[in-house]
Formats: sequence, structure tokens, C-alpha cells
Amino acid sequence: MKNAYKILFFILVIVFYSPQPLTSQALKTNGLGGGNWDSTSTWQGGAIPSSVDDVVIAAGDSVNIRSSITTSINVNSLTIQTGAKVANSFSVAPVALTISGMFIIDSAGWYYANSSSATSWPLSGGYSIHPASNYVQTASGSSTIGAAGRATFGNLINAKAGSGSTCAVDLTVIGNLTIQTGASGTTFRGTYRTNGNLTHHVHGDVKVISGQWVAVDDPTGADGITGVWNVDGNVTVGDPSTASGVARMGAFASADGGLSRFGYININGNLNIINGGRLQCGSSTSSTATTEVGAVNLHGNLTTDATAVFATNSKGRFSLNFIGSGTQTVSLGSNLKFSSTNPNALLTVYDTIATGSNVVFTGGKSWYSSSVSAPNGDGAFVVNGKLSFGTFDTLRGLQAFILNEGATLNTKNPFGIDTLGSIQVKGPVTFNDNANYGFNGAAPQVTGMLLPTTINNLTIDNFTGVVLSKPTTINGILSLVSGVFDNTIPFVLGPSGTIIYGSGSLLIPLSVELLNDLPIPHSYFVDQNYPNPFNPTTTIRIGLPLQSVVKVSVYNIVGQKVADILENTRPAGVHEIKFDAANLVSGIYYYRFQADNFTDIKSMILLK
Repeated sequence: MKNAYKILFFILVIVFYSPQPLTSQALKTNGLGGGNWDSTSTWQGGAIPSSVDDVVIAAGDSVNIRSSITTSINVNSLTIQTGAKVANSFSVAPVALTISGMFIIDSAGWYYANSSSATSWPLSGGYSIHPASNYVQTASGSSTIGAAGRATFGNLINAKAGSGSTCAVDLTVIGNLTIQTGASGTTFRGTYRTNGNLTHHVHGDVKVISGQWVAVDDPTGADGITGVWNVDGNVTVGDPSTASGVARMGAFASADGGLSRFGYININGNLNIINGGRLQCGSSTSSTATTEVGAVNLHGNLTTDATAVFATNSKGRFSLNFIGSGTQTVSLGSNLKFSSTNPNALLTVYDTIATGSNVVFTGGKSWYSSSVSAPNGDGAFVVNGKLSFGTFDTLRGLQAFILNEGATLNTKNPFGIDTLGSIQVKGPVTFNDNANYGFNGAAPQVTGMLLPTTINNLTIDNFTGVVLSKPTTINGILSLVSGVFDNTIPFVLGPSGTIIYGSGSLLIPLSVELLNDLPIPHSYFVDQNYPNPFNPTTTIRIGLPLQSVVKVSVYNIVGQKVADILENTRPAGVHEIKFDAANLVSGIYYYRFQADNFTDIKSMILLK
């Protein structure tokens, strides 16, 4: 028993008196505004941080890591609180700020990389980056931004003057990206030479206040290098706080070195170009590769003011593509012209409207994808979705215009679709027979001589009236929403054609087919449609004992009117009415026949 007590006492003595490992301890700035990192007055207790310290930059304090420091700085952890700032001004590359534990930056915390050797967050065992924190690159001279494992930022502000900067790896910006480099020629590149193919994601907005923001620069290190920017928010090029014309964005920067490159900027929000901001395809007339491709793909609206600038300055192919799923407004403060007379900037321009996109032009300006003064007339404005022009908005230049199957072209122009109307391009104009058209001006319109002789749907929504310019076959639906459609020059309804009456009307009513081989009935009647079920067309037979004002309407199962298929005066006799339900979903519908004081309702089944 005594031996057991002796052993226990010996163990306790060893534990109590054994040397203990060093433990981390909190060290906080003075709360009086901070100071230089290597000054004792900056820190509470007067001790400069060591490798065992958990360092906290208190809210409101600013700490400067001076370039005169010649030894590395090592701490256990570093926290930059809300409103606090750290400015890393190391100018000697081997000198580093290293954190063995966590690096934490809170909302509205600031970290300034003031040296070309400090190009991302400090080395750390882990990172906690608040989406509303701020990383600012301010050094002059060439440098990269981001590093492996250190490429996620809250707000990223590139305020680096000098010869520009490049992304070293794929960047993730949780907040906003701001480019403010002070001069239009100072470039922030998505990728450059031997950096390889890079794709960056900005979850917030992009603001180009000054400087040049591009997807890819000189690819002399590799052929076919690709740079991509994906932006969830809005992009604004130009800012009232600066001189006009110092902000630019585009696919390329510098000459291409004779090698192809691919630059894409994908914008989920709106694109705004103001205060002399410039949207460009490239930035060097020394480019030689015609195989390179640049594109801006836009989900939101495009807005420019009267000072906006547009330029090609490169070879190859460039596209401005509208790919939104809803209405996209194009509001131009000045005419848009992607063109150049420089023989080293002969770029083929393709602009497209994707299927499902609805692009509405306002502002009364012209869109010159390539101006008549430029020798590069190749390319096309291609519409797969819906394109609507205001009264004075026009598409001009040397491009072709292509309206594909299922696409829609609407115009408010008084001349409609004509060489004096909305489409005034010098290149070939191609309209698919299965495209759709609409006229919705506020002044009298003609459909125009460019309206093809065979179309799918036609919508008339002009209370002052629309005049048909030439004989036309309508294979889809003629929707008379408002106003009188002057069909003195006749149209023909194709085998699947039908008319839906809203508040509009025909100047010359169409005849419903009268079956002259049948006797005039003694009373009103409406037969069951045939075939039934049907897909998508069916025939309804009605009988009139005398000339009558007839109305036949179609309703869905909840009583909502979905079509007026006849509304005018018909002579006595038996008539057949064709109904096309191509625009309706499968289900049970009711057709209501009314003539004078007689009314009857029957059901029918659409089965697609």
C-alpha cells in the first residue's frame, strides 16, 4: 500500500513540474486607430505579435505592414474585424505573412495588398472569408491575383496601376468585383500566356470604374487559350466619378501573337455602358488570327448612354448574344456600331437572340453590327427567339438578317418590315416560312414589302390600323387584338390557319365556307365538331335559317374565353368553320354558338 502511494505521488510531481508547451494567446490592437505592425504602440500590452499569438485587428483600427520589414511575420491566427484594415506593403518577395491557424476577415473588413509580391491572401492553415469583406490590390507593376487555395474573395477591388494584372488561377468572388486601375490601358486579364485556360465566377456585380477588363490577353504561350468570366449580377462600364472614356471591357486585350484565343463574358444581370465606357471586341489592331472567337452572352438588359463607345480592333469573330429567359430591353443612348475601317481589324460580327429570349429595342437608335463604312460586312444578326422594335429603332449595316423557324419579329415602325422600316441591313435578309410577325405601333402602319408571302402567326395590335402590303398566306393564327386590319390586298388562310378576334377586325370580313349543296335550314343549329377528339384542327358546322350576326367563341374548362373564331354577319345556309387549337393545351373545351337570340353550347376534346 505504501508503495502504491509513493508511485501516485511521483506521477503527480512529474505532471506538475514537467515543462508545458507554449499556448496561443490573444493579442489585440490598441483600439486607438492602430499603427505600424512592428511598433509596440500598435498593440495592447506593447508586445509585437509572435508565432504563438492570436492576433485581432480591432474594429476601426488600421495596421500597416511596412515594406521596410526584412523578416518574415508568423502568427497563430489573424482576425480582421468589421471596419478594421490591414495593409500589407512587403516589397521583398521572400518576406511573407504566414498564419499557422485561421485567417478570418469579417464583414466590411479590409485587406490591402500594396506590393506586387503580395498578390492574394496571406498563407494560412484555413480561411473564413465573409462575402462582404474586401480585398484590394493596389501595387504598381505587373502582378497576378489569386493563388492556389487562396482564390476566394468577398469583394475584390483591383486598384492596381501600371502595366496590368492577371488572374493566376480560377477566382471565386462571392461579393462584387471592382476594376479601378486609373487608366484605360491598364488591364485586368482573365488569363494570360502560359496561365492556361481559366474560368472565374463573380457572384455579385462587376464595376469597371477605370481600366480595361478582358477575358484573355496575348496567348503566345499556347494556341487556343480560353478565358471566361461568369457574372451573376450586373456589369457597369464607366462611372461618373472619373473622366469620360477611361473604362473598357471586351473579349481580348493586346495583339494575339498570331495564335487563336477564345474569350467569353457571361452576364446573368444587366450590362450598362456609361460615361464614355467602351464595349470592344479587342484592343489591338496588330492581331492577325482570324480564327479567334470572343462573345458577350447577356441574360439581362443592355443600356448605354449617349457617350458609349463600341469598337472591334481585332480579327476573328465576335458575338453579342441575348440569351435571357424573359424580356430583355435594349435602350441605346447612341447608335451602336461594331465596325472598323482598319484592315487589321476586320472582324466578323454575329449577334444572336436565343430561343426563349424576348428582346425589345427602345430609344429610337440604330444597331449597326458593322457600319457601311467598314469593309468587314460578313456575319449576321440571327433571331431564334422574339425581337421587337420601337417606332424608330432600326437594324442597319452590312450584316445579313436571319429570322429562323418559330422566331417572332414585332415592329412599331410605320413602314413595318421594309427597306425603310425596322430591317435596313445591306446583307441578305432571310425569313423562315414558319416565323411569326406582329405590328403594334401607335400610328398607322403597313406590313411592308419584306414581309414574306408565307408566314406562320400574324398579330395586329394597332388601334390606328395596319394595311397589308402584298398577298400573304397565313398558316398559323391571325390575332386581331386591336384596330382594323386592311386586307384590301387579300390574305389566304392556310390549311391550319385560323382567326382569333379580340377588339380588332378585318376591313373586308372573310367568308366562312358556305355549303351550297345543302338546303337552307328551318331553324338555327350547331353540330358536334368533327373530328372529336381532335389534334389540332377540327370543323364546326352551323345552320342559319336567315342572314344573321353570328358569334362562335371557345372557352376552357374554368370558363375563360380562349378564342373567338367567328364574329360577323353570315348569309342563310349551312356553314363550316375551321378551328385550329395549336396554341392550346390538351383538355376539354366548350364552343358557344350565338346567332340573334339563339344560343347553344357544346363540348369538344383536344388531345395532343
